[in-house]
Amino acid sequence: MRPLARNLGAAIAGVDLAEDLSEEVFRALYRAYLHYQVLLFPPHELIVWDNRCVLHRATAYDPLTQGRVIRRCTVLGEVPA
Repeated sequence: MRPLARNLGAAIAGVDLAEDLSEEVFRALYRAYLHYQVLLFPPHELIVWDNRCVLHRATAYDPLTQGRVIRRCTVLGEVPA
């Protein structure tokens, strides 16, 4: 894990989200998520954040020369302890 800023955002390396995560890795990721609030995963830069906790604002962009792809998913399951 490499912090992107002191208290907001961390790049995560060495974790394959397509595979089952061990309890230890899951808890480490969850702790990082609680601390940094934004996690950046490779491949193709998957970004995980809670929009209720992280403020953002719209920025101008040219849809003819710049693309934006935003997908939302909601994960079902038990709340981590």
